[in-house]
Amino acid sequence: MKKYEEYRNCRYCERSNEVMDDDNVLCDKKGIVARDYVCGGFRLDLMKLDPAGRTVPVGEVSFGEDVSDL
Repeated sequence: MKKYEEYRNCRYCERSNEVMDDDNVLCDKKGIVARDYVCGGFRLDLMKLDPAGRTVPVGEVSFGEDVSDL
């Protein structure tokens, strides 16, 4: 878990859900809490992590074939 220690807050917990407020999340266990809060029931949800540096800018995708002649 040391690899993901920087993600140890309610923003990345399995039990949290985003709310309209930017500073809070809705926790299944504690209710509305701050995004950087951590309780004893924290469980990291890997699907909530942002993959750093893995986005492809629009217009720079190459499929290897020229389909403009079709």
